[in-house]
Amino acid sequence: MANQTPATSRTPSYPWQENSCWLDTSLQLLFVALTHDFSEFSEFAQEVAPGSPLQILHNIFEQRLNPDSTTVNVSEELRSHRNHLRRQLVEHQQASSLTSYEPLFVSTIQERK
Repeated sequence: MANQTPATSRTPSYPWQENSCWLDTSLQLLFVALTHDFSEFSEFAQEVAPGSPLQILHNIFEQRLNPDSTTVNVSEELRSHRNHLRRQLVEHQQASSLTSYEPLFVSTIQERK
């Protein structure tokens, strides 16, 4: 009998799209860090302006923690959330373009020079 490996359960992730790796990695790291005590982050997020990138970040993490039971493809849902945040970062001039490959921190530093 062949050695059978048990099925592995994987955490859904953000699918790459148009140089999104910097944002995908950042979102994953922030999700792990901020959901450690999500209630504290939620209290803080209530104090920021509606529609701000921080509030959007809170909302997409809340949806990730409490997914819609009808969602079939979680990675596609994460892609949609990431793209929405990306558009808002561009609109708030926190990222240079929708296809930028530079992380947010680098983009902000370059603007200040």
